[in-house]
Amino acid sequence: MMERYVGIDLGISTKHKVTIYDGPERVGKTFAIETSREGLEYLLKRATQGVEGPVNFVFEPTSTVWLPMSAYLSAAGHRTFMVKTQKSSDFRKFFSKHAKSDNIDSGVLARIPQIDPKGVNELLVPTAEQTTLKRQVKRRERYVSDASKQKLRIQALLLLANPFLIGVLGQDKFGKATVEFLKKYTDPQKAVKCGRKRLERFWDKHSKGQVDKQRAGKVFEACQKAVELYGPLRKESRLPFDYEAVQQEVCEELELMEDLEGRAKRIEKQMIAMYKALHPERVLEQLRGIGPIIAAIIIAMVGNINRFKNGRKFVKYCGLCPRKNQTGNSDKKMRITKAGQALLKKSLYLAADVARNWDPEFAAYYARRYAKGDHHDYIIVALARKMALRVYALLKRCEAARHKQQSTSEQVEATYILRTPEGLKVDAKEAREIIKKKYAREVVAPDRAQRDRAKKNSGTKNKKKKPTQSEKRWPPKDATNGVASASRHKIAPSFEDGNRQFNPDQQSNPEAISELLMKNLKLFVPESMQKDLEKLLKKGEQNA
Repeated sequence: MMERYVGIDLGISTKHKVTIYDGPERVGKTFAIETSREGLEYLLKRATQGVEGPVNFVFEPTSTVWLPMSAYLSAAGHRTFMVKTQKSSDFRKFFSKHAKSDNIDSGVLARIPQIDPKGVNELLVPTAEQTTLKRQVKRRERYVSDASKQKLRIQALLLLANPFLIGVLGQDKFGKATVEFLKKYTDPQKAVKCGRKRLERFWDKHSKGQVDKQRAGKVFEACQKAVELYGPLRKESRLPFDYEAVQQEVCEELELMEDLEGRAKRIEKQMIAMYKALHPERVLEQLRGIGPIIAAIIIAMVGNINRFKNGRKFVKYCGLCPRKNQTGNSDKKMRITKAGQALLKKSLYLAADVARNWDPEFAAYYARRYAKGDHHDYIIVALARKMALRVYALLKRCEAARHKQQSTSEQVEATYILRTPEGLKVDAKEAREIIKKKYAREVVAPDRAQRDRAKKNSGTKNKKKKPTQSEKRWPPKDATNGVASASRHKIAPSFEDGNRQFNPDQQSNPEAISELLMKNLKLFVPESMQKDLEKLLKKGEQNA
C-alpha cells in the first residue's frame, strides 16, 4: 500500500490549504482549514480516511505558524516534514511554470517527499525549554546587532562634529570615559574652554585609571584642531550644522545604545541559565574558542543532534560546505554556500578564530595554509568546518553517554582531549608553548607576518591588491612552455639582458627598447614578420 502524503500551504492571516496524495494520485479536492481545534480535527479526519498507520504531513517554515501545527499532528502519532521555501518554489515552477496559487503550492508540497525524499527533513518538535532558549538567543543577537548599528550612527555624527576625534580614540571609541565625554563635549569648543588639566581629571575620573593617561591630552588636541577647522565658519555663521542639535542627537543615540547593550547583558544571563539547565554536561566548553554564550547558541540552533545522520549533514546545516560544480573531467573549487543557519555559522567562525591560538591541531592547519599564502578568512572558514565536525562528535558522544548512564546507571562523561598533530596528549599550557614555537605566523612566514602587521598598524584593510601591469613578472625559470605559460597566466612578458631586467610597461630609453626587442624577436614574432618589425623599430629610433 502506498504511503499517504498531505501537503499543507500554511497561511498567516488566511486559511491553510490542504491537498492529499496517495503516491502519485491525488485524493479528493483541495480544501481549507483554520488553526482551531475543529479545523485540525477535520484535517485529521480527511487525512486518515481509508488508511492505517501514521500519515506524512509536509509544510514550509511559514513564520511560527508551523510550530503549533506540527506539535498537534505529532501528538496524534503522525509524522511531520519541513521543506525549504527555495526548494518548494523551484518544484512549483517545474510543475506549473506560468501559474501560482495556494492550491498548487499544497499539491507540490505533498509530492516533494516522493520525488526527493532526501530533500525534506522530519520535524522533531522542540520542548518548551528549547523554544525559550532559541527565542532568547535570537533576541540577544538582535540587541547586539542593533547596538552595533547605533555605534555606526554615533561615529557618523562624530565625523561631522569633530572629525579628528575618531582617530585618537582608537579601540576605546565607546568606553565609559568616552561615552561620558560625548554626552557633555560633542562640541569641541566646549572641551577647549574646559582646559587640558580639567579634561584630564574628567577622563581619569570616569575611566578609573584603566585608560592611557595620554588619551585625554590627545583628545584635547583633536578638539583644538576641530575648533581651528570650524572657527572661521562659525564666526561667519556658515557652519552647515548646529552643534546643539548634534549634541542632543548624540545623547539620544548613546542612551539607546546603552539601553540595547543593557538588554543584551540581561538576556545573556537568562540565556546561559537556560543553557545550563538544558545541557548540564556543558561538553562544548571543552573546545577552545567556545564559551557559555557560543555554546548556548549552538545548543539552541541545533536542538536534537540525533536528527543529523552524520557529520556531513551537520556541516551542511551549518552552511560550511562548499558549492559543487563538476562536469566531465572538470571539478572546480567553489566558495562555501550561502545557505545554512547564519548565526550558527558566525559563531563557529568566531570560535575557530580563537581556537587556532590554543589548539595545536588547528594551529598547525592554519600555519600550513598561511605559509602557503592563503587568505586569513579562507583559512578560518575551513577551520570553522573542522570546529563544526568536533561539535557534532562531542554532542553525539554526550548523547551516547547520557543513554548509557540511564540504562546502566554508570557514570560516563564525554571529554575532549587536546592533542598535537602527531597525536600526543598535551595540556593547555603545553599546547600554547608548542603553538608559539612551531606554528606562530612569525615562525612559519615571517615576511608575510611582518607585512600583515604593518598593514594592521597603518589602519589599512588587509586585502589582496590586484598587481598592476608594471608589477607583474615572467614565471619562474623552471616553468615550461614559456610564452604559452605567460599568456595562460596573463602575465606581461619581461626580457632578460645579462643581469638587468626590462619590462615593456616601464618607461625607458627608446634605443634600449629596440635593442632588447631585436634580441628577442625570434621568441615572439614569426619569421615572416621579423623584417617588417625591424624596419618599424629603426624608423621609431630615427623619430625618437
